[in-house]
Amino acid sequence: MRNVKYTWIGLLLLALSSFASAAPLNLSSAPLSVSSNALPNIMLLVDNSGSMNAIIEESGYTGPSSNANQWQSIIRYQGDYYWSNIDLIQGYLTVGAVYGLNVTGQNCDNNNGWKTFRRISTNTIKCVRLPTGVGDDGQNAINGNTRYASGYITYLLNTYAGSSGSFYIDLTGIGLPTDYRMNVARTVAKQIIEQTNNDGVQSVRFGLSS
Repeated sequence: MRNVKYTWIGLLLLALSSFASAAPLNLSSAPLSVSSNALPNIMLLVDNSGSMNAIIEESGYTGPSSNANQWQSIIRYQGDYYWSNIDLIQGYLTVGAVYGLNVTGQNCDNNNGWKTFRRISTNTIKCVRLPTGVGDDGQNAINGNTRYASGYITYLLNTYAGSSGSFYIDLTGIGLPTDYRMNVARTVAKQIIEQTNNDGVQSVRFGLSS
């Protein structure tokens, strides 16, 4: 019985030596406890719709109101310009999609970022320059993608333009927010990831979905 046992051990050693000489043994350089396909601990869900280009509202804005004075902006359709109602409650106004035109004998220079608005109830026309936040090409106020929630732009026009006797209302230098939603989301995500990094070691696995 002892001879049979030694015979099996000898055959096993012979097989192992043959395998070792036939091909090198490739060992992973990563710890066995680490998987490259490990699932994330935290998923970051990011909205990538156009509404993420919406500018951040100032603190005094409390939401849309159906009782607010309604305004119109000038839009272009098939080569012609029209007055278009700004909804009081829903929707967005894209800065690059509205225009500044000479409709009162006073120049509202669209090339310098000025836009023409009219308050419906009084037929009051104002030339307004809005803060913009999306992009850095210097043309944001002319053809930029910055959006304003309809309720917020209505609030700004009623607050800063409606009661002013001036035709020109420049809202770019009065301290209104110029950041926009997607940029805020990026900044917060970056801060979260950096705060979970300990001396170059990421303690949390993050995933991203949009």
